[in-house]
Amino acid sequence: MSERLQTKRPSESSVTQDGHVGAYVVRDVPTDVLGPEREEPGETKNDGGSTRNRSRTHISEERLRVGDVDAVGSAGPSVPPRPNPTRRDRAKKILKELATCGPGDESAFVQSLVDLGADALPAIEQTFPGTLWFDRRLPHQRPPRGRDAFPLGRVVFALGDRAVPMLTSLLTATHADQRYYAALMALDLGHPSLIAGLGKALFDLDTGIRELVRQGLRDHQDKPAFTAIRSDVHRVMSDPGAEIWKRAFALETMGVFRDALAVSPIIDLLREGTPELLPPAGAVLRLLAAQDFGTNHQKWANWFRKYGRRSRLVWLADSLTHPEETVRHIASRELARETGEDFGDAAAAPKAERKRIQKHYRAWMKKRSA
Repeated sequence: MSERLQTKRPSESSVTQDGHVGAYVVRDVPTDVLGPEREEPGETKNDGGSTRNRSRTHISEERLRVGDVDAVGSAGPSVPPRPNPTRRDRAKKILKELATCGPGDESAFVQSLVDLGADALPAIEQTFPGTLWFDRRLPHQRPPRGRDAFPLGRVVFALGDRAVPMLTSLLTATHADQRYYAALMALDLGHPSLIAGLGKALFDLDTGIRELVRQGLRDHQDKPAFTAIRSDVHRVMSDPGAEIWKRAFALETMGVFRDALAVSPIIDLLREGTPELLPPAGAVLRLLAAQDFGTNHQKWANWFRKYGRRSRLVWLADSLTHPEETVRHIASRELARETGEDFGDAAAAPKAERKRIQKHYRAWMKKRSA
């Protein structure tokens, strides 16, 4: 009888639990294929009926696993391929590089993060504000633009509107530094929803944040969101049921805004007579009107009745000849600030010089209104 080699090919169903793929089954093959042949004694009859001994070939069946045996030899365990880094993983790696950059060294990293777009935002928010080029706790006159204050500021500014939801969230973050630098970026971007969101920062318990937002919002007074913020501050200031500290913050804000529309409600606040609010109310009226009636409600009311319809610039120009030197100084300083023109400081100037300075400012206002 002819000898044959029979095999089963591996299939998907023949994958074993230990990871080997299938098995080739070897049948009907003399054992010398797998090892030395073994002879076993036996009897058989010939045609004449006599018996004789013969060797009986032992047939064996063994399974050869494909994963264990190949043409070369046994193979070692396979190593799974490393997964490709995700876009968010790439963002985290780029942020680490960005953190080492000084001004002017960050452009390539900024562009890489901008290219990742929304996939980079979670890592940016988690890292924010990161490395700082401008430390708010160090002495400074005026903070820089957000994009110039820290490397991530460049990224956020480049992302533009895509970064608005993230900044909106950071404006109310637990950590004060996150709120501060988010406010700095909101002022730099100037997006309407961010400007509106800065209204709450005017009542932040962190002094640096309040001052930043008060000063920064002055540059956005032409926006509808600013009008809404100012109305809200007026409401808090005039609300007897509001907390005293909030009303005091609102008073201070009106002074920083140089809001002439606040003069009348502040005079009403003097009439209310809440002791904690009288000193700041008198100080803000002095700044806005360049007059000094202390906290005397009646005197302020009489003055406003006579001059209230005039513009604040006219109030300031009139006060260049005020009998008090400190009031003249306020008038001179505020006129230079509001007009961008400096015709001299009338504070300590002789009377004739005060008149000259006053004449120059009135001529400027007349030309401007023509």
